This record gives sequence, C-alpha cells and structure tokens, in this order.
Amino acid sequence: MVKIVSTGSTLSSPEFHRKKLRARRKRLFLWGTALIIVLATAVLLLRRDALRIAEVKVVGNEVVTSSNVTAVVKESLSGYYFGLIPKDSTLFYSSREIERELLRRFPRFNLAEISLEGLRTLEAVVAEREPLALYCPDLIYQIEDSDSRRSNCYFLDETGFIFDSAPTFSEGVYFIYYSEVPFESPLGREFVERDEFWELHGFLTTLHALGFEPISLKVGERDLILTDSSGARLLWRRDSNFDLIRSNLEVFLNAEEIRSQPDFLKKISELDLRTENKIFYKFK
Repeated sequence: MVKIVSTGSTLSSPEFHRKKLRARRKRLFLWGTALIIVLATAVLLLRRDALRIAEVKVVGNEVVTSSNVTAVVKESLSGYYFGLIPKDSTLFYSSREIERELLRRFPRFNLAEISLEGLRTLEAVVAEREPLALYCPDLIYQIEDSDSRRSNCYFLDETGFIFDSAPTFSEGVYFIYYSEVPFESPLGREFVERDEFWELHGFLTTLHALGFEPISLKVGERDLILTDSSGARLLWRRDSNFDLIRSNLEVFLNAEEIRSQPDFLKKISELDLRTENKIFYKFK
C-alpha cells in the first residue's frame, strides 16, 4: 500500500517528494555557485589597478602642505570593506569619510570636497581659514623686549574658531583674545559661541571712531575687559546691550567736562561701564 505525503497544498508519494527536494537543493546550489562566481569576479575586477585610485591632487591649500593632505587621504583609502573590496576603488571610495577626516585633522580647513578627476585621480579641493585675531591662553603676551611680545598663541578666524598655532608677531599686528579660564586644548574649538563672537567683534571695530585703539580683550564668565594701546582698561558686563554701551560711551566722551581735558583717554587707567547708565573712571 502506497503512503501519501501531504505538503500542505498537494498530495504526493514519498518518492516524488524526495525528487522535488533534490531538485530544489540542486537549483539552490547552482544559484549559490553562480552568485559566488559573480561576486568573486566582481571583487577581482575591483582589485585591478585600472579601477583603483592611484593619484591624489590637492587644490586650494596655502599653508597646509599637499603632502600632508595626500597622506591623510591615502590613509583613509587604505584597507578593505569587509576584507574584500578595496577602499581606494573608484566605484566604492567614500568621499564623505575622507572629507570628515580632512576637516578633523586640519582645523585650518573650513571646506573639503572630494571628487574623481578621470578614473584614477582623486581631487581634494580645500579652503583654508583666514586669521582675524589671536587667542592666547596666557592673560596677555609676556613682554620680552620693546619691539615684540611672545606667548603660546593661536589663530582664530572671523567666526571665533581657533584653528592653528601662531608664530611670534610684533605688538599690534593682531588683536588678542583671551579667557578668564584658559582652554586646555584650544585647537578646533570656538572661543565663544559664533553669534556672540560676531556681535563682540562688531562692537570692538566701532570703538576706533571714539578714539580707542583696542589691543586685547579678556572674556570672563560675567565681565569683559578691553585693554587699549595706552594701557587703559574698559570694563562692561558680558550680557550688556552693545548698542547701549556704545551710546553711553559716546555721550560720556562728548560731554563738555570730558572734552575739556586734553588727551583724556591717554590719561585714564580705567573706564567702568558695568553699572547701568553710569560710567566710572580712574586716572593713572
């Protein structure tokens, strides 16, 4: 008597069922083999020199050397994805990964764009930050002679981003920012938040019209202390309205009592604007 085996949708004999399973396994084996061959062929093709990046071209750099940029790019392109596909494949290289690594390794860059030029040349287009001022961890430069001041200082750009170590400059070449509590690792961080820096720097540029020659600014948690080239200090609250501070200062300096004193700004040691609508001053 022949047994009937149910497969859920049809009825068949055990022999028919076994043949069907063998046929299915054979198809799976053939498809698996074909897939492996296709993948192996693709990997072998991707490993060919014709499809791998051989040269790195750097455009836009001035201070950072092309050799340093190239070294970082080639480091990012070294190795394999899943141990099979080379990272320097022209079809599978990661431009975003390289761009992020360049910006991380070179804080001086504010832009990094990666693209292919032809089949085997990778082009790295970069843009460097322009120094606007200095950030000095010390309270201020240490005076070593009459012509120059020296300190371990850093460049910061128009957004307040600290991006590179600075060499020694003569006094007055760059405006100096410093903080009440020095940063342990200044490179790659903002001196203050970007909006605050723009507002602060904009205010400082207006002081020249009032007769000041600012050379440095100390930013504390609550107060700001500006030092003038004459040695005078200007103090105000960090949360003050800059338009109001400048207006009060202009009214004060144009008062008859102050204007009647020749070289008033050169004679004072301190102008204190921390009290609302009042200015206190001290002579040297």
